[in-house]
Amino acid sequence: MFVSASIPGFSLGIDLCDGDASCVIQIQPSKSTKLTCTATDASPSMELKWFNGSSEITEGIENKSPVMTGTSRIISATLYVAPECTGSLICQAVDHNAKDVSGRFALVQLQLPGSAIKEASTGWMVTAIISLVTCIVLIAVLAFIIVKSRKTKRKDKSKPEEGEKLMEVNDKDKEINVKQGKMEELTTKVNDRDNEIKVKQGKIDELTAETQIKDNELQVKVRELTKLQEEVIKKDNEIKNNVEEIYQLKAAIQSKDNETGNKDEELSRLKAVIKSKDEDLSRFKTHEQESLDKLKKVKSDEEQIKINFRKLENSERSFREKKMDDLENIYVTVIPKGGSLVGIKRDGNSFTLKHSSTMYRFPHIFSIGAAAREIYEKVNCYVENAIDGGDSLVIAFGTSRSNPQFTTMYGDTEWKNAILPLTYKKIFERANQIKTRKYSVNLRSRFAHVLEDENNKGTSKVPESTFVDGCKDPMTMPSTESKDENSIERLFIEHRESITKGGSKHNCYVQYFIDTEEDHKTMTTGTITLVTLFEARVAKATFEKEGLKSPLEQFLADIAYKANSRCLLLAHLNEDKDDVKEVLKVAKTVC
Repeated sequence: MFVSASIPGFSLGIDLCDGDASCVIQIQPSKSTKLTCTATDASPSMELKWFNGSSEITEGIENKSPVMTGTSRIISATLYVAPECTGSLICQAVDHNAKDVSGRFALVQLQLPGSAIKEASTGWMVTAIISLVTCIVLIAVLAFIIVKSRKTKRKDKSKPEEGEKLMEVNDKDKEINVKQGKMEELTTKVNDRDNEIKVKQGKIDELTAETQIKDNELQVKVRELTKLQEEVIKKDNEIKNNVEEIYQLKAAIQSKDNETGNKDEELSRLKAVIKSKDEDLSRFKTHEQESLDKLKKVKSDEEQIKINFRKLENSERSFREKKMDDLENIYVTVIPKGGSLVGIKRDGNSFTLKHSSTMYRFPHIFSIGAAAREIYEKVNCYVENAIDGGDSLVIAFGTSRSNPQFTTMYGDTEWKNAILPLTYKKIFERANQIKTRKYSVNLRSRFAHVLEDENNKGTSKVPESTFVDGCKDPMTMPSTESKDENSIERLFIEHRESITKGGSKHNCYVQYFIDTEEDHKTMTTGTITLVTLFEARVAKATFEKEGLKSPLEQFLADIAYKANSRCLLLAHLNEDKDDVKEVLKVAKTVC
């Protein structure tokens, strides 16, 4: 992630604005300033925000459409700053879906030429330069004294009067030591002075920030006061207009009195007009009160309708729960394909293989060529169970030599009439029915197909847009929130294309999490898992309580054996006799 802020003719990078670096832009008093903040490699949920101190700026911001450069998504936001504006502006890149929502930020300090901040900064620099020059001069004087002292020592050694010269040298050394001590004291004082200047500079910065905050608060108060003044002026104008109208009425009365000489008659007429106006005003107030009463009644009726709707919803939910209780925990139905019943005798909901006495009896058997919507009618009550907070498991299985189960779940050319699209459409349809001021339904989903090659044994692959390449344990896969039908449809299409991209088919599943909320608190969470298996043995292993299981088989078994779980098996038959026998045996074992 890289964030930058810029104005025409000036570029400012985040690395120059992080930490203690100073990023100051001087604005000309007669010009407006345009600041542009740009973020690269931005996620779809990332956005840019501008802050003035700790207050978010919501006006004067132009958000440009995202631009794709290769694989990088670039977003930008432009802030228009008034000429008189000074202070600290912060551009922050925030990703709401990330765990760390603090983001990266760029700090820009705006100031007018001759401002207090500049004067304080310039004063500190002048003081520092004077201190530095003073130190250099003192060091030069000290060096000169030391050099001269050494030259004097060498001359004194050549003279015969060594004793006196030696004493003079010692005196000079003492004098030098004294001056060195004074020099060190001066240096210490200079350093202390520099530290004091830095501390004062910090306090000046703090005072400047506080002043900016106070200025912002004052501007808000000024705007509020301005609005109040405008309202007062408006009221004054209305009063003046009313006074003028009264004066006009009085003038008219006086004029009529002068013209006709019948003041009493004219006055009576005007009083009648005023009385009529008063009656009109009284009728208007009565009508207004009646309208308010009707509005209250409408709101009351609306609230009562919502209460009745919730009662109806609870009643329907009780009916659906009873309906699910009437079904077995594991309900098996068979979906035969054209040509799959050759050599098989069908009698109602049972099959008997010819030249064999083996009979396979099931709760329900579809007719040959049953449409996807007809099959969905069996799935619908399991979708309702999930919306009501239960756990549903729907498994469509067959063999790898044919794929009628894939057509049932994912469809062919008319994929919108398949089981999976009809399921998420039903969830959003019920969500819109339930949604009121207090109640809402949110949907999260997982899309995955399980790779079974030598390099990726048991790895669950998910759509690339979910930012997860794959994982061994299906329970650790992240769920993606879908706010509308279009967003989940994009994930479904991407998931479907990833399955059909290769020549071979892999076991795959889609899991929906349905959260029902009341007053923004989750009340129930139901799940429905729709699985497409190309191996009948996986369906069989799922419902066996003993034995080693693959991650997918264990994942499905955990759902199947939950206390409130309801399971539906859609056994698909094709033309191959061996496949038919295998599928019927597994279906009968589970049943």
